[in-house]
Amino acid sequence: MALFACMEDRAKCTEQEFDAWLATYFKKFTNKSVQAWDLFAHYEDRFGKGLVNWNKWLYKAEMPEFWPSYDTSFIAPIKAGAKGVNWTTGAYMVYLDHLYSQPTMTIAQLNALNKKHNFDTSVNPEIIYRWGVLGVKSKREISVKMACDLLGSVGRMKFCRPIARCLLEHGYGDRAKAIFEKAARELYHPITTKMLRRDLKLE
Repeated sequence: MALFACMEDRAKCTEQEFDAWLATYFKKFTNKSVQAWDLFAHYEDRFGKGLVNWNKWLYKAEMPEFWPSYDTSFIAPIKAGAKGVNWTTGAYMVYLDHLYSQPTMTIAQLNALNKKHNFDTSVNPEIIYRWGVLGVKSKREISVKMACDLLGSVGRMKFCRPIARCLLEHGYGDRAKAIFEKAARELYHPITTKMLRRDLKLE
């Protein structure tokens, strides 16, 4: 994504002109095997040579030299829990991630949030994970159970690893290890098992 944004920026063309060029690329190479350099050559034929440092983009281990700008103004109301927010899953993910990065909330505050958003009854793993670890920090037992249940029922490392680390950090290590041992036998992929052993300091 960043590379294509850079290509459009360096071409000094309108979005419509860049999209039209991109359409010619798809038309030319439809049903053909292509490499990155085919794309680059097609770009240079239209916009000129030397506009983009292809080697740097392909082979340098660093952040891109160009990063597109995005409108992030909609994020602030979500983080503030403001009225009028369209509470999609994505919005809840941003909101709960923000709350987790803040000082530990009281159980009363979490209960008030749950009354407003019904987090305790969510069946969405993205919400359960974030609400669970937020409650683990505050030692809110309902949330701790949600985190533990997800740890023992879902094998995706994007959920399992941060949950396990959070439980260990906040005094629930024995509980996490017991869940892990059972899930390692019955559920987890070997790589997940290996990484969680490391996270729970079992090796």
